[in-house]
Amino acid sequence: MDPVRATRVQYADLITVVSSYRGTCNRFRTATTIWDKDGKLISIGYNGSPKGMPHCDEVGHYIVDNHCVRTIHGERNAINNSVDLRRLDGASAVIIGTPCSDCANSLVSVGIRDIRCLGVYENAKASDYVQYLFKEASVRVEYADINDLLETHSMYLEFILGPCGILKN
Repeated sequence: MDPVRATRVQYADLITVVSSYRGTCNRFRTATTIWDKDGKLISIGYNGSPKGMPHCDEVGHYIVDNHCVRTIHGERNAINNSVDLRRLDGASAVIIGTPCSDCANSLVSVGIRDIRCLGVYENAKASDYVQYLFKEASVRVEYADINDLLETHSMYLEFILGPCGILKN
């Protein structure tokens, strides 16, 4: 039996989750992928320290007001990694967790109009403001259903273990 092809949403979710494996703050490994209006991947970012600086996983966290400030969040890194910021206008983002106020401001400022959150980060800074900001800026926010995520990952495992998958043998 041929495997079921992943939908665009499943594809985006999988890439975002796999990208979070690169994160370097073990309080919450997060990532963000940004997709243009045609569904093409524009950029990927995960949480990590500024270039050349030690990571939380190496030296521990730097906590201020119950938030680790040693890392740049995945949302900001995805924006920083974008080659052409003009392509972000009207784009969509898939985010592990929910954005903090700083990241939400950045996403709105570059023109992100749709956000899909994979899970909720309970410690996200100023979550009430983030909800207000997204409403005022007409940013559509969707929260992934955990069962859909589990089904997507199950399908992926079946695929890589199946007759046309990389681990078939």
